[in-house]
Amino acid sequence: MSNFLPENYKIPAKDSQYMKLVEGENRFRVLGSAITGLELWVEGKPIRRRNNKSFTSDELSRADINTFTGKRKTPDYFWAFSVWNYKSERVEILEIRQVTIMRGVEDYLQDEDYGKDPKKYDFVVTRDESGERVEYRVKAKPPTELDEGIVKLYQDMNINLEALYDGEDPFASQKITDKDLDEMEKSFKK
Repeated sequence: MSNFLPENYKIPAKDSQYMKLVEGENRFRVLGSAITGLELWVEGKPIRRRNNKSFTSDELSRADINTFTGKRKTPDYFWAFSVWNYKSERVEILEIRQVTIMRGVEDYLQDEDYGKDPKKYDFVVTRDESGERVEYRVKAKPPTELDEGIVKLYQDMNINLEALYDGEDPFASQKITDKDLDEMEKSFKK
């Protein structure tokens, strides 16, 4: 093997505060209440509203083109909520637009053994890319307590999900600096 790169080197993942559902299992813990609404992509950027009546005719006429149909995209339902992403070991925002995932989560919220509070158990969303189709499966892990350090980290971040409706950064109101956040994350990873 060449000495060009260190042994076992992997290209670092792009640093993001948004959870992306990747191929395979994606495990997370919900940390707070969700916001819901509709999302429309215009000129490569999302516009989120609480309801369909909030989109202007100009926004609808400038919506991105769906590459499969060749027609303008229409608003899609979305849920957005803060999660602990076990893979990245970070507090992130997960936005869901896939109805199969929404229904899977709702099934657990209505199950007596799990209950209406998803902050008490982990979800595992499996993304399976077989051929041209992408399929999602949702399962929940038995209820467990979440590490107090993660809860404190989330609370200190002061995430404002409502900012998504205005096209703003939900992390902008953080009471702590990125340096503080990195230090806090390192302290409970040990």
